Amino acid sequence: MINNFIDEEDTLDEEENVMTKQNTHTMKERTVKDLVIENGQVPFPRNFAEDGNALSLVTKTQTALKRGGWASKARDEFARLALNHDYNNVINSCLSCFRNREDDE
Repeated sequence: MINNFIDEEDTLDEEENVMTKQNTHTMKERTVKDLVIENGQVPFPRNFAEDGNALSLVTKTQTALKRGGWASKARDEFARLALNHDYNNVINSCLSCFRNREDDE
């Protein structure tokens, strides 16, 4: 009787995993590029890379995004996406939010 209960529980777990995988494939996660398209690029901040720390780069980018009129929710989502992978992702995510300096002159 206990073995039957465990087998049923394992079957339910497997079904939940299958359902989760199916839902993951049908839902497309937003990207930093999507956020930039929705909210626009902002001017490149001064002293952006004086500290190469990933958190520092993301914080400076978030400050620039706030000045550029991005909503709090969009800034938070940007930070989550930027910090979700490796250091190269942080740099590329941050830089994709900025306009070329020539565009600001």
